[in-house]
Formats: sequence, C-alpha cells, structure tokens
Amino acid sequence: VEIEFVVQDSGIGIPDDRVPSIFTAFSQLDGSRTRKHAGTGLGLALSQRLVSYLSKQEREIICQSKLGVGSTFSFSLPVPLISMSPSVLPTDKITEKQRCCVIIVSTNARVKEVLSNELQYCGFSSLQVSKVQEVREMAAK
Repeated sequence: VEIEFVVQDSGIGIPDDRVPSIFTAFSQLDGSRTRKHAGTGLGLALSQRLVSYLSKQEREIICQSKLGVGSTFSFSLPVPLISMSPSVLPTDKITEKQRCCVIIVSTNARVKEVLSNELQYCGFSSLQVSKVQEVREMAAK
C-alpha cells in the first residue's frame, strides 16, 4: 500500500529546464542579490532526502510546473500492512523510527492530529507546531 502526498502552490512556476536543479542543496531559481523570494534553497533538497529515507529506497519528488501559474509536487511512500497482534510488535529494541522525530508544521489542527496519529501508528514520534518560526526556535535551543 502506498500513500500519495501532493502539494500545490500558486507561485511563479519553474521553467522546465530548471526543474532538475531545484532539488540540489542551496539551489535557487533566482540567484541574484535582489531576488524577490527568500529562502536558503534547502527545502526541496531536504524533502527529497526525507522521502528517500522514509521509503528506505531512492524515491523522487515529482514536480509539474507552469510558468505564471504555479507548481505541483508529489511523491508516494510505502505503508506496510502489519498485524495488530501485540505478539509481533517489538518491545525491547529501539528502532530507527523511534529515534526519528517528525515535525508537523500546519495551522490546521485537524491536519496535525491526523498526521501525528498516522506517524505514531507507523512507529514515529512527532512534534506539532503552527509556524516554521517555532521550528527555528526549537533548533536554536
């Protein structure tokens, strides 16, 4: 079973010939000092790595974009079907998933709740925040 994630924006769009480069760390479409859009160019590179890590194999984030209209990013992750029998659940070993904490950033309380429950079901811990600034503040501590 796989879950597909789709994120769509109504931004400036990405030229077809630049799509491959947007997944490179510190890459930005507008490299000038007077660019209109902020950011470090790490978001998509980190997202790509996270998708591969979570799927335990190389996976691609697919980008479809139209200049002046926006972009759609999508990827899918496998979700194993497991027995709910307590006898098959590990009790004495800490798994890699238990060492990983997923930070859910959303202003929608229901989205945070659903994602948190699904992540917990899959063995991950999670933190819920409403703003990216909260993540920055946590990282600074």
